[in-house]
Amino acid sequence: MKKILTIILVFAISASFAQVAGTWRVSPEAAALGVGPTLGDISWWSNSIGDVTTRACYFDDRYVFNEDGTFANEMDGESWIEPWQGNDPESCGVPVAPHDGSNSATWTYDPGASTITLNGVGAFLGLAKVINEGELTTPGDAPASITYPVEFSEDGETMTINISIATGYWRFILTTKESGPPPPEDDISLPVTFNEDIDYRLVDFGGTGSTIIEDPMDAANMVVQTIRGEAAETWAGTTVAEASGLVPAIPFAEGLTSMRMRVYSPEAGIPILFKIEVWDNTELFIEVTSNTTVANEWETIYFDFVDAPDFDFANGYNKPVVFFNFGAAGGDVGEMTFLWDDIEFVNPEGIFDNKYQVMEVYPNPATDRINIKNSTELSSIRIYSVTGSLVYESENVSETIDISTFNNGVYFIHASGIKGQSYSTKFTVN
Repeated sequence: MKKILTIILVFAISASFAQVAGTWRVSPEAAALGVGPTLGDISWWSNSIGDVTTRACYFDDRYVFNEDGTFANEMDGESWIEPWQGNDPESCGVPVAPHDGSNSATWTYDPGASTITLNGVGAFLGLAKVINEGELTTPGDAPASITYPVEFSEDGETMTINISIATGYWRFILTTKESGPPPPEDDISLPVTFNEDIDYRLVDFGGTGSTIIEDPMDAANMVVQTIRGEAAETWAGTTVAEASGLVPAIPFAEGLTSMRMRVYSPEAGIPILFKIEVWDNTELFIEVTSNTTVANEWETIYFDFVDAPDFDFANGYNKPVVFFNFGAAGGDVGEMTFLWDDIEFVNPEGIFDNKYQVMEVYPNPATDRINIKNSTELSSIRIYSVTGSLVYESENVSETIDISTFNNGVYFIHASGIKGQSYSTKFTVN
């Protein structure tokens, strides 16, 4: 009986060993990498499907478990290099020692504990910076070994790693499957209405969850529902068109610096931070905050970036990021649900703005009054400040509107026509 048990044990160990041996890669899919506060929660950050293309130098890296117990990181001279390794901003670059596969390494698998241990300074799985109970801040602190808790899929082609860094957990999904580049992404252009049958590449972070649903007020219209959970961070938000951005970029120019978005908020006075990044250099961005003015009702919120620091028309801003109730922790305000739709560029010349017709308002700039040329065609009108505050509203539109109490600055008009049209423009008060 003892001999039979020994044979069974040896067979089980050999089978487990064979399960690991081979060449693995990070799976080319969204959320193959992720980090969050607890096991199984990757709400802090996860990669998008777009990252598979933009970080192709990383997704083609190989983790080689040889049958003789040796291990190798193979990167073909290029990988994704982060600021702690010397690339700021992070980008593709030459691997940095000791995480460049130059040191000899070995591997062992403990089937009882479901762990893989890599022995050798610089050997790693997933991300070089992730070690047991922490993250590296300098390559010189790389440990002599790292132990990774692992789980395998039934077919043995997927390895999932969940490793504690003391403050949270990183998750890596590795695969043995060979795969080519991902299919090309659909171009996403302004206006973004969420009504097209394409992947809008919404990516949540910090404790938000977004899905595209039917508008509860109009089943023929699709909108985004974002739930900001009780565990949401102050900076929780959602990115549109991750990672390659809008095509073409937003055509900002002198006097054309505004965006707008329809929002359905559970409360008035909710701050919305609207940020627009450059997709391949997120260090370049502009952002502005506007507030909701009504509760449980659709409204159009305007965002004028004219005074945003470092605003440069040549930068090609093209990746919107939306932060609802920015600065408030979910634990303080509780779970909140927002609906949003129709991200548009405010352009009086009509470029990318075909949903709205242009109003004729004069004089512009104005001092104490404005005149509306097509006032008889309008059924309602609202005027907003650049911060999104509603400063004027009327269901009885007259040709002349008194603005003598308005502060100096830029204002936006949104009006509805008697035949269902929508009109918009902006004017300046001096």
